[in-house]
Amino acid sequence: MPHPKQQNPSRGAVVTLVSGLGLNLGVTFVLGKLVEGLLHQKSSDLDDWVIHRTPKKRRSVTDQAMKLASSLGEPFVLYPLAGLASLRWLAGRQQAAALTTVAAVLGSAAIDGATKRAVTRPRPRFKIPLTKSSGSSFPSNHMIMSLATYGTIIYLANQARPQDADKGNRPRRRRLFWLPVLALCALIGWSRIYQGVHHPTDVLAGWIAGMIWLGTCIRLYHALATQTGDE
Repeated sequence: MPHPKQQNPSRGAVVTLVSGLGLNLGVTFVLGKLVEGLLHQKSSDLDDWVIHRTPKKRRSVTDQAMKLASSLGEPFVLYPLAGLASLRWLAGRQQAAALTTVAAVLGSAAIDGATKRAVTRPRPRFKIPLTKSSGSSFPSNHMIMSLATYGTIIYLANQARPQDADKGNRPRRRRLFWLPVLALCALIGWSRIYQGVHHPTDVLAGWIAGMIWLGTCIRLYHALATQTGDE
């Protein structure tokens, strides 16, 4: 029989999850209302400044590369990826990692959906979009879900690595794991601007929300791992 404390999420995990959701929704909602209202002109100026520095000439190779990058942030890629990762954690008896991965992808999707219903910002009109997109422009769903999902998976994969013999090199080696993930997420965000379906400030807000939720998921994992003995 498992220990009673292992049958239900710990209080710390629940508090982490609820507080993280509340913080994220609060921050993105406030940012959205500022972009719509008080900071509308400043955000528009920032969007225009970035857009005017995007390539004006279209090249088929670049278009296809941006299309590929954008597809890596689509739910039809992230959901199966999170599912496979969760199954991998479960096969290795790492329940905390599996639950955290599910929370990363579902939580980020829920945050985006709730914010889009509260902040109905029109899609950009500064150029003809290269891909179809619907709903509110704020925030970037691709950005939130990519940072939360890819970031959580790489963090958990790094936690599962055998301990390095040289303890002094652990922090540096672990930081190297983040570089490709952050670069990929930055490319996904840029692809959405390039394709004309998001304002730059939509992507920036998505980056902030994604980082907050990634931090929440990391805290959630440690709360669950302490309870289940995965650490």
